[in-house]
Order: sequence, then structure tokens, then C-alpha cells
Amino acid sequence: MRVASYNICHCRYAKDGPQGVAAVIAESGADVVGLQEVDISTNRVSFRNILQEVAQAAGMPYFAFCPTIPEYRLGAYGTAMLSRVPFRNFRVCPYEEKGREPRAYSRAEMTVEGRTFTFFNTHCAHKEPAVRKQQLCELAQALQQAASFVVTGDLNEEDITPYLGEAMHLVNDGRRYPTFHPGFAAIDHIICSADFAVLASGMFCTPASDHDLLWADLL
Repeated sequence: MRVASYNICHCRYAKDGPQGVAAVIAESGADVVGLQEVDISTNRVSFRNILQEVAQAAGMPYFAFCPTIPEYRLGAYGTAMLSRVPFRNFRVCPYEEKGREPRAYSRAEMTVEGRTFTFFNTHCAHKEPAVRKQQLCELAQALQQAASFVVTGDLNEEDITPYLGEAMHLVNDGRRYPTFHPGFAAIDHIICSADFAVLASGMFCTPASDHDLLWADLL
């Protein structure tokens, strides 16, 4: 199963808009994708449903939106899940530590080849390190209660081991993939519980966003 994390910056940098972002996702071959910085019907995207357009163009029949700011620029802003396989029990879980900009993680259950796990996606605080630390601790508590899990997200933190621990696979450990173009920062992550094996991983470099797509093949 190929999992990807992709901050699309509301398709701001994509030459062809949602179609350009969808082309990156399709070419990456991802089966499940966590998106960050997604706009739904805001005035800065001409009131378009970016998530629906990206999902349809990328050939992802299952998708769900996590509104971190439900009322933003006449629409909504947040994160999203895309998948080639169905998922259920999708939930939006706002962080208790909100900071200046509310953030949340979403979670859903997926079953692939008879194996059920929880898929998490999130985007943590950017310019407030203390708030970000608390959000990562909240996420860590949620993971401790999940028997089997996969996490995607822009965590805005390069070294996440102090918050999440070592009893899991951290695909972007050691700044391996500097996904964020400004400063070449390795802040995008894929994390999975120890019962998964990471067969391969990489960074899909494109100008369609100010982030590159991070992917991992999980067994």
C-alpha cells in the first residue's frame, strides 16, 4: 500500500490548479493520501470545491474533508483524506491546544486485504512552537490508543521523536526528505505502527506546491 502526505497550499502554486495537484497524486501512484491546506469554496479559489476536483481528477473515489477553520473566506479551510479504498467512521478531532489558528487531526478506519488500521491526517501549528508541542503530545496520546495506525501530516517539526517516541516507524526520520521548499525543511511526515514494514519511501518533487509529496510503501 502506497501512502502519501501532501501539503497542496490550496493549489496556489499549481499551474493548472486542482488538475495540476491531481496529476502529481496520480503520478505518485499513491493509494491513500493525507492532504493539508485544502480550501472548500473560499473566495481565494473562486468558490470551487478543491477537494472534490482533486479527488475526481486523481481517480480517488473516496474522500473526506476535515474543516479546521469551518468559516474562512466565505468557505472552509482544513485538511482532507483521499483513498482508492473505502474508509469508515471518519472523525474530526480538534486539538485542545488551538493557538492563533485552530488545528485538528482526522481519523478513519480502513481495511485492506482483511487488515484493519486507523488512518490519521493532521497539520500542526506553524509559528507557535509551544502550541505545536502540545498538539503533537495530543496526537501521541491518540496513537497510543490505536492498535494499528498510519499517520500523514505536515507537523511543522523536523524532529518528532521527542513527542511521538521510537516504538513506531518514522519515514522522515533524520531529515531524510526536505519536503518544504523554503529552507529545505523536513516537516512533512508519514508514521506507522511497528506492525507495518516500510518497504520503500521517497519524495516526489514538483512545482505544484511549496511542499513536495512524501510517499512510503507499507506492508
